[in-house]
Amino acid sequence: MAVIAVDPWGNRSPTSVISFGTPANTPPTLVREGDTAVSIPYNETRTVAFLVSDPDSHGFTYELQDPSGAVTPRKDDERLYLDIRNYKRVPGSYTARITVSDSFGASDAASFDFTLQPNLPPVPNPYTSVRCRRPQSSRPPQVSTTKFRRR
Repeated sequence: MAVIAVDPWGNRSPTSVISFGTPANTPPTLVREGDTAVSIPYNETRTVAFLVSDPDSHGFTYELQDPSGAVTPRKDDERLYLDIRNYKRVPGSYTARITVSDSFGASDAASFDFTLQPNLPPVPNPYTSVRCRRPQSSRPPQVSTTKFRRR
């Protein structure tokens, strides 16, 4: 860039050439905390956490791609929590993708796999206690069993 100074009386300075550059923008980094497989039983929630850091100390935004519709993101300072709730969702294995971007457009992304388990009916215990009472009359014996209720 060339700079010339002019005062109110029309005096001009010699031309000065100044060179400068914009510092490079380092993208944020996205690191998953823990790497265990995520399998969520029906009507339960599990959380996947990511640490987000930006060497340039820029804030970040995020974008979530979730084909299951079960993931809810939460942002907390330098962490991003993804709560996966398995309720009224189609069971199966899914891959979600999270992308974080700083205010200048640099970004990082990560994918993670999870499984939504089906809603299974309760399984009765074959060793359920059964009580038989001795008849006190000519009526047949009374039998009581433990009953299971479906939630």
